[in-house]
Amino acid sequence: MITNYIGIDMAARSFVSARPTPAASYQVQQWDYQTPQQIAHFVDSLNPQTDHCVLEATGNY
Repeated sequence: MITNYIGIDMAARSFVSARPTPAASYQVQQWDYQTPQQIAHFVDSLNPQTDHCVLEATGNY
């Protein structure tokens, strides 16, 4: 089974996710977490069998 590590960078009003693509690059997308629909859309895009989210270790979150 392939493991996808998805990087997440948190900010005050949004977060950015970076996920690997088959072309050996990354798909980068900004999400607004002031709206529950954006959070739900991001969570729904994850595959619980293969995706692992990695958060930055800085900031007061």
